[in-house]
Amino acid sequence: MRSEEFKESAALYALGALDVISARRLEGYLQTANEDEWQEFREMQETAALLPLVLPEITPGPQIRQTLLSAIAHLQTNVVASAHSVPRLSPLWQRLLIAATIILTLGCGWLFWQNQRLTGERDQALARSQASEQQLAVARTQWNEMLSPATRVISLSGDSAPQASAKLLWDTRQQQWVLHISNLPALPADKDYQLWYLTSDQSKVSATVFRTDEQGRTELRLSLPPTIAGRLAATAVSLEPRGGSPQPTGQIVLKGMI
Repeated sequence: MRSEEFKESAALYALGALDVISARRLEGYLQTANEDEWQEFREMQETAALLPLVLPEITPGPQIRQTLLSAIAHLQTNVVASAHSVPRLSPLWQRLLIAATIILTLGCGWLFWQNQRLTGERDQALARSQASEQQLAVARTQWNEMLSPATRVISLSGDSAPQASAKLLWDTRQQQWVLHISNLPALPADKDYQLWYLTSDQSKVSATVFRTDEQGRTELRLSLPPTIAGRLAATAVSLEPRGGSPQPTGQIVLKGMI
C-alpha cells in the first residue's frame, strides 16, 4: 500500500467513514506495517477521538432526526435488495465460462505461434531475396566484363580431368584475372591445386595455391604481374603437395593457351 493511500485510508478509518472492504484491507495491512505507520495510525485515532470534544454540541430538532432515520432505513433497504438481486451463475454457465476462457487462452497462444512462424518465414524470404539480388549483381558484373572490348575470354580444359573446365576473364586494360573453375576432382588431404603462368620463354611462375568446394568449384581473382603480362603464353592448373611447389611437379589438370 502506497504512503498516500495508507494515510487516506487510516484517516477515513479513524472517522468511521471507510467502507467494509477497504477497512478489512487496511486492518490486514496493519499486521505487517512498520513502527512509523503504526505511530501515524494511532495519532489519527487519537485525533478522531478528540473531535467530539472540540465541536460545539448541537441537538437536532425532531424533524431533522426523523428525516435522518428515514434516510438510513431507506439506504439499508436498498443495500439489502441490491445484495439479493446480484445474479448467481448456474454450474452449467460456470463450466461454459471456464471452457470459453480456456479456448480463448489457447487461441491467443496459437495466434502468437503463427505470428512467430510468419515472422520467421518473412525474415527467411528477405534473406533469400537479398542473396538473389547479390547473385544477380555478381552475374551482371561478370556479363558486363565479358562484353567489354578490353576483356579476353580464355577456356581451360585437361585430358586428366575431362569433366573439369574453367573460364578465364582477362581485363587487358587493368591486367586483372577472374578465373571460374568447375568440377575439379576432390583433393586428397595432402594435396592442393596450384595455378601457373606459363611464359613464352618456357618459364613457369606460380600464380596462387587453392582448394575447391565439395562440387570442385572456386573463383580466383588475380592481378597479373607486370613482368608476366607481356610474355604470357598459357596458364595451367596442376596437382601439387599441400602448400604448393616452386615448380610444377604433379599432373596438369587444366590448361589454356593465351
